[in-house]
Amino acid sequence: MGKQHANLRHELNGGGAAASGGVLQRLSRADRLAIVAESLADGAVASDVARRHGIEPQRLFAWRTAARAKARLTQQAHASLIDTARLCEPDRAAPLGPEFVPVV
Repeated sequence: MGKQHANLRHELNGGGAAASGGVLQRLSRADRLAIVAESLADGAVASDVARRHGIEPQRLFAWRTAARAKARLTQQAHASLIDTARLCEPDRAAPLGPEFVPVV
């Protein structure tokens, strides 16, 4: 999973843009994420959004793929954390039977 995370970070950070000094180098990570969000809005056409921001549609599609993959990983990690927390909780529904003796 470490390599997969590194690849996602690489893609969201520009993906090794070859255009030196071009649009991709002047876009911050926040700008890239905002463009991805804009492209995912209802009724948006991703290729139109890409061209409006001066990037190739293929680059935007790669960013969208990376963002979705990262969101899935984040959701999986969150679900795993919740499951682990539930396993660590005491069973509150279990009645305290006669064998229970509090330690003083």
